[in-house]
Amino acid sequence: MKTIHVSAKIKIQPGKSEEFKEISRKCVDLVKEKDQGTLAYDWFFSDDETECEVRESYTDSNAMMEHMRNLQDELGGLFALGHDLELVFYGDLSEQVREAIAPFNPKIYGYGFSLNS
Repeated sequence: MKTIHVSAKIKIQPGKSEEFKEISRKCVDLVKEKDQGTLAYDWFFSDDETECEVRESYTDSNAMMEHMRNLQDELGGLFALGHDLELVFYGDLSEQVREAIAPFNPKIYGYGFSLNS
């Protein structure tokens, strides 16, 4: 299975939720404009807007690398406004993706079984 799924959770610094959401909206706009292999890119906020979770899906590792390149500036802005980032990746990741995400100490779950296998 080539599809990659991601769950990204981050806590937002106090008083920074509006600025964080502004950058988040820009990320969504850039994904719509530039990404070719992004299947899902959905943002969720806790009721008190102190935490955010992003659910992402990509056709394959190449699509995920494209996504990271397209958003590199905006992601830096989000990371500056947040803390306690937790990343979980699902799927068979290329070595290039593994190297790119290694600094974030993610959890990685390789493909097991699905309805489509």
